[in-house]
Amino acid sequence: VYMVAKRLVYLVVFISFLLSSCATPYQAYGATGGFNETRINENVYRVSFKGNAYTSLEKATYFTLLRSAELTLEKGYNHFLVINEDQYFQEITSQLPDRTTYSTQVRESSDRIRLKVTVKNYPGQEITIFKPRSTNTIMMFEYPPAEDYFDARYIVRTIKRKYDLF
Repeated sequence: VYMVAKRLVYLVVFISFLLSSCATPYQAYGATGGFNETRINENVYRVSFKGNAYTSLEKATYFTLLRSAELTLEKGYNHFLVINEDQYFQEITSQLPDRTTYSTQVRESSDRIRLKVTVKNYPGQEITIFKPRSTNTIMMFEYPPAEDYFDARYIVRTIKRKYDLF
């Protein structure tokens, strides 16, 4: 039972490593993060991007802006204002379990066998990771509304070029 539990822990750690070993790509929200949006009004949406620990806050912010621009075009508008924004890191702390290793050495001579067993205990460790989060509340317009607006087509073209997303 102990060996099965130990292998299960190693399998979970290995799968977690595989899932999180790369920065979150530009994608709809899934197991490894991504963007999502919530409709607030006819032309007002909250757009968010959640990255993993390998994603920079800068990249999460740009991906939020990109999704805001794409959504603006999908809804038939050309421009948008960011009326509220929030960028931060979500801090997640986990405790790794204690670990024990065993090694054996057998020495044989003509009149006896010597067995040496070495047991090493390693205390668990606390690890902290930081996952970037970025949220924009946007208002979309067909024509430029005033100052400080974004041209959706320009934003899509520029950010996709910056991150090779074509």
